[in-house]
Amino acid sequence: MVKNRPPDEKAFFRMLAQDMTGSGPDYGTLIVLKGHLVLEQVIRAKLEATLQDPMQFRRANLRFYQMLCLARAVFGDLGHLSARKKANDDFKRLWDIEEDWNELRNRIAHRIEPTDTVVILSRIMGDPNWSHDLEHEETQYRLSVVISWLCGALSRLKPQERKRASGRKANRRYDARSTPNQRCTYWSEA
Repeated sequence: MVKNRPPDEKAFFRMLAQDMTGSGPDYGTLIVLKGHLVLEQVIRAKLEATLQDPMQFRRANLRFYQMLCLARAVFGDLGHLSARKKANDDFKRLWDIEEDWNELRNRIAHRIEPTDTVVILSRIMGDPNWSHDLEHEETQYRLSVVISWLCGALSRLKPQERKRASGRKANRRYDARSTPNQRCTYWSEA
């Protein structure tokens, strides 16, 4: 049932139903721009759900790329989503696709005439021979599939346990006599 979905998924489906249905010359641009907003909303919701004080996260007012880096740090390589090797590779690629989506959105939003969008689209599609631009119907269809896949994968994210280097003590205390490099090591192990 749709009403039992988490808020981030509700927003995704609401946006799909309202603005992302149709076709036309600007439909590809609309998918990229609206899709970027949905990705940002889903990542923000997932991060806020994992933090002890989400208000501090909101006050930070992070840009999309900064949130993406933080999400990578919190959620890790996403290998926990599936035991199959191919699926793990797909989920590791999820972060790369989101970076490419962000780059494509920035090209569209910040340039009068965006260039090299086909190169970025080929990375998003996972097809080095991709030759269609945003206005092409096949591109628009594939972008809507990719954004659906991204939102579905993001909705399943769970924070991973922190990995510790073997042979090191986990509870070292800060020693004022230690060197700056040692202090960084101590803090990172705590």
